[in-house]
Amino acid sequence: MSHPELSVLLSVYNSSKHLTQCLDSILDQTFRDFELLVTDDASTDDTLPILEAYAQKDPRIRITRNPTNTGLTASLISASRSAKGAFLARHDADDCSEPDRFLRQIEFLKAAPAIGVLGCSYHLINENGEPLGTRQLKYFRHNIRNVLKKRNVFAHGSLMLRTDAYRQTGGYRPEFTFAQDYDLLLRLSTTWQIDFLDEPLYHLRLSKNSISASKTALQDYYAQLARKCHHRRRTHADDAPILLGLKTQGPQSDLFSPRSSERHLLNHAVHLTQLGRMSEARDVLRSVQTTNRTFRWTLLLISTFLPCRLLGTLYALKWRMETVL
Repeated sequence: MSHPELSVLLSVYNSSKHLTQCLDSILDQTFRDFELLVTDDASTDDTLPILEAYAQKDPRIRITRNPTNTGLTASLISASRSAKGAFLARHDADDCSEPDRFLRQIEFLKAAPAIGVLGCSYHLINENGEPLGTRQLKYFRHNIRNVLKKRNVFAHGSLMLRTDAYRQTGGYRPEFTFAQDYDLLLRLSTTWQIDFLDEPLYHLRLSKNSISASKTALQDYYAQLARKCHHRRRTHADDAPILLGLKTQGPQSDLFSPRSSERHLLNHAVHLTQLGRMSEARDVLRSVQTTNRTFRWTLLLISTFLPCRLLGTLYALKWRMETVL
């Protein structure tokens, strides 16, 4: 396949548990003209044998194996450089897509040349594939740029971009080892329109590994830096000093300050309740120092005693309300 219309970027690391379901959902897409660029980031489980078995059956798969673990951002940067398609689609190894996702996004982008990146609403599922709720992006229809200034509402794996928009913007930046998609979206938003499909065409899996306390803290920290960089660019200042600090010093000490640590613990408790792991969420909440137990802490503790279905409804309502406030 010399000139596929779409390049799909998939980075995997010890992803054997859900990889088969992920690959099937990609390869069974109704849109067929794509290459699947898979980067195995030095996995130590059965990920590589699974990939090789699929590649023997489907020539659209191109596998690159990193000799050492370099992380998601570096893997995506490397894969994007060899992409041949006019469009780039992301996908994560724990997740899966509806069969017509690629077709729907390709058709939309072809009909709207001013749009540089397109997402979609998405379902949340747990480690067993059971539904946890749906993130409906339609509530953001009229103020998506303003919402992005505050937080990232897109699922990274659901995005499809124009390759020229991605490359003109500079692509993923190696300094953002976390929140790399948020940084990219904010930079794209200054020169391209951002849109989404209302239909949930992607299934985002919330797993124990993806919502670990340390990852939650780092994700929050880098998202805050992405917003700071965006603010500097909007005020015609250079964001190079922030990037230089990340290169030379890594995450700053305020990531580990008591105040930040307590905030990250609360965010981690929220993720655990979304997975229905109430006992673990209560353990996290009890680890918060008594003097730092705010009203939010009290609400979260109460939520761990609510039925999962009711809690899911409340989270959906909160998601919707935040779009109009």
